[in-house]
Amino acid sequence: MKKLFIMLLMATFISPAMAQNVTPETTAKFASLSHGFQHIGIPVKDVKATIKFYEGLGFKVAHVTKPLNGREFVFMNQGTMMLEFIPSDTTPGVAGAVDHICLDATHIEELYDAAVKAGYRIANPLVTIPFWEKGCKCFKIYGPDNEIIEWCEIIK
Repeated sequence: MKKLFIMLLMATFISPAMAQNVTPETTAKFASLSHGFQHIGIPVKDVKATIKFYEGLGFKVAHVTKPLNGREFVFMNQGTMMLEFIPSDTTPGVAGAVDHICLDATHIEELYDAAVKAGYRIANPLVTIPFWEKGCKCFKIYGPDNEIIEWCEIIK
């Protein structure tokens, strides 16, 4: 009985993020309002050391955020590759330690509504944060292996 309870609990909270209500319209909406890769979010312990390291690889600082909960996030790019460095005291410090991948979006409210309606497991609801010049709107969902996918619309 205990084993069955644990299996049901896992299926409820840790189950793959296979949405229950995906329709061709939902798929078309994600395809039309998602515009490809925006950035990869990487947790780091020492932002200054990280900046110095990536500058040595040819990356340039594209944006430093205003402090958010006492932390400054740094975006660096090289060509079309954008990395977001997330200050964290709990960085795993192992290969593969990525917080999220982010897709560029327009009409993000429509995308968020589509994700909720389709039944995707929401990691973070739609929020507006003071990143970039005028802010941005973003939300995150869990993938089938609990990876996090974010959509972000930079306010123009």
